[in-house]
Amino acid sequence: MADIRAAEEEDNTLHYKVLGASNAARTAGSLSRKGLDARKLGEQGWSLAVEKDVAGMIDQLGVGGLQNQVLIFHCMDNGSFLSLSRTGGSSLPKKIDKKYHNL
Repeated sequence: MADIRAAEEEDNTLHYKVLGASNAARTAGSLSRKGLDARKLGEQGWSLAVEKDVAGMIDQLGVGGLQNQVLIFHCMDNGSFLSLSRTGGSSLPKKIDKKYHNL
């Protein structure tokens, strides 16, 4: 946070890179609507548990350097959440129409 404040005081433009799957897209969109320079890296279904996804993310991060970059990681996939049933039971989210949630 201190680096972010220092960059703001020096009037340097900060660039936000939001890494992850669909939640990252929503976060990047929210930041952009607030007038910040935000870009999402990754794609729907991206997972920290998949080696090729991580390798692709590292490649994307290497482009353009990291000067004045703020990285926001969304590293939890659907396996990190539980759905609660009406009877009080819990389970991993289920796919409905090939999606875990509607975008």
